[in-house]
Amino acid sequence: MKLTNPEIIKSITKSWTGERDTNSRPLVSDDILNRMKLVTTEEAWGTCRKN
Repeated sequence: MKLTNPEIIKSITKSWTGERDTNSRPLVSDDILNRMKLVTTEEAWGTCRKN
């Protein structure tokens, strides 16, 4: 899936209340990105399925 339209990005991340980049993508802290490097695909999908 290629998400490049800012309006589509906003519509699927509408609950995000933090900062966004110029393409409307949510910006997250470096700390979160570094922690996510340790998460497997299975763990990430498991969390998505629960929520």
